[in-house]
Amino acid sequence: MKNKLLLIFVCLGTCRIATAQWTQINMQTGRWYHSSAIVEGKLIIAGGLVSGFQPINSVEIYDIEAGTWSDTTLSEARAFMGTAVLGSKVYFAGGGDLFGGISDQIDVYDASTGEWSTMNLLEPRAALSAAAVGGKLFFAGGGTISYPNYFPSGTVEIYDTSGGGGWEYDALSEARMAMAATVAGDKAFFAGGVKNNTEASSRVDIYNAADDSWDTVYLSQPRFFLSATTAGDKILFAGGTDPLSNDSDVVDIYGLNGMNWDSPATFPVEAMLIAAATLGNKACFAGGSTVDDNLSVEDPTNALHIYDPSNDNPEWEVEYMETPRVGASAAVWGNQLFISGGFNWDSLHLNSIEIYTDTTLVNATEMPAPVPELSLYPNPNKGQFSIELPRGISLPATIRLYDLKGREAVRKNARAFSQTIDVSHLQAGAYLLGIYAPDGRLVAKKRVVIAP
Repeated sequence: MKNKLLLIFVCLGTCRIATAQWTQINMQTGRWYHSSAIVEGKLIIAGGLVSGFQPINSVEIYDIEAGTWSDTTLSEARAFMGTAVLGSKVYFAGGGDLFGGISDQIDVYDASTGEWSTMNLLEPRAALSAAAVGGKLFFAGGGTISYPNYFPSGTVEIYDTSGGGGWEYDALSEARMAMAATVAGDKAFFAGGVKNNTEASSRVDIYNAADDSWDTVYLSQPRFFLSATTAGDKILFAGGTDPLSNDSDVVDIYGLNGMNWDSPATFPVEAMLIAAATLGNKACFAGGSTVDDNLSVEDPTNALHIYDPSNDNPEWEVEYMETPRVGASAAVWGNQLFISGGFNWDSLHLNSIEIYTDTTLVNATEMPAPVPELSLYPNPNKGQFSIELPRGISLPATIRLYDLKGREAVRKNARAFSQTIDVSHLQAGAYLLGIYAPDGRLVAKKRVVIAP
């Protein structure tokens, strides 16, 4: 049993207490090892495990602006899916259970129409990782879990959404499952993972969409069930464990500007299965737990650890959820972080969703309506669009483009009413355009779509 006082002492020395707003909503069905994503203002929570480690096909959809719920089902009951968002669609791929069950199903939800469709992987697998970059979907690694045994795959199946869609195939540098995956700019990262019953991997396979190439770098410590997300121009790979129950408090930090490693940092607590997401330019890590010698959950934490790279000397901020949890899922909409489900020994499978609101960021659901004079074309665009600013505002104005996680993607000072905006470096998908007057007031907004 790990020392429960470790978190207290570490945070007294290295953590700064943050302030924000917390609210809570509830799903009908508690679950963990599930998937979640937010697209077009809808939080989709799919699959997962319930009592007896049984997988479920339940899908619950929360309309964030309306505050209403709806529900449906996956084509197959499963947990351990790979999940990615591309444009208005979210893809729930593969999955399985702890007893050897695996799936080749890909359930696709299109938020623009509210319709579901299905596709199939060539190789069924669970605990795979998914990422979307350069108009392509990557379904990497995974395999079969027959607890306590792992049988990983090195397969990468790539679905190209352009030109009507088509499949390509590649391979990881090493077969593994339970990796951490994240995307930054035109690169997808697949980190760590488990190779067999005794070994974890330290490899990070990097796909570069700019030249359709792969590269491999290495974590400072091999581990699986780690978590990854971005913070400014850095990628953080935090926590995890290995098959021998050696829990990790290491945070490997990869700098995108120089494409090299910074010195590893220390996470405030040893933990695996942490829910991770990027809120603005901050990396957020929610919950997690140590494990015992049988890889069973010990003591889930209720801490939300936040890394802000904009500080001169970045340090961990800490907020606290109402409920400790491990195996939760995190998703971002505007200035809100939605932390859903998970497990702890008091309540078992959690149905609560704790919502952390950062009031310093743009709220995607509360931007004022656009004024009629704002003209934007073409929309959707293929990497460039033109704007006619409202004639009633003073110049110079500021043009800002945000992704749906509230992160600023483009900023331009406008000294003329006609402007051309280059977005060729951005991923396809939906964005929010804001026009700001010289005094900082947001005077107009419009939804922008970058086509694949």
